[in-house]
Amino acid sequence: MSQASPAPVPGAVPGPGAPAGAPSPPPPRRTRVAILLTFLGTFLLLVIVFRAVLFPFLMAIFIAYLIEPVVAAFTRVPVFGVRWTRGPTIVLMYVLVLGAIVHTSSCAVTTISHTVREVSADVGKTLAESSPAALFVARGASQPQDLRIPAGTRVVLLPQGTPKDVALEPSAGAPGTGPDAPPQQP
Repeated sequence: MSQASPAPVPGAVPGPGAPAGAPSPPPPRRTRVAILLTFLGTFLLLVIVFRAVLFPFLMAIFIAYLIEPVVAAFTRVPVFGVRWTRGPTIVLMYVLVLGAIVHTSSCAVTTISHTVREVSADVGKTLAESSPAALFVARGASQPQDLRIPAGTRVVLLPQGTPKDVALEPSAGAPGTGPDAPPQQP
């Protein structure tokens, strides 16, 4: 009895002693492009959905990328007479990088605080110089009280430095002045 050889499986690698068959044809180009675009779309969707979570990981990758050449140099050559391994070197580098970030942030906060104090003082000084522009003086009032200005009362703006007891002359053409105006009381 002779045994029949099994039919070759498409894409299977022939074993030793097996006849070499033709390799299976590659998938069509459209299929490969569709698979690539599907994976790319899925990746972008995941990045968009998890962007808040991914930021710390991206920063860690960036910092690791920055310190890797220094770590490699420290592990190749003895430093201070000691040949350092990767673990302690990486810990030392992270401590240095985080210390630099904290120091830079501290300097920035100090500078911003100083600038805010200066601007606040400048604004206060400017307001103090221009605040008497609208000063109402109630003559005859012994104590400060609410001042009610009736409708139609003429308010005159005096230049800064004018004495407060100057008698005001009615100007021609101003409302409440003229021949029909009631007499002013002293």
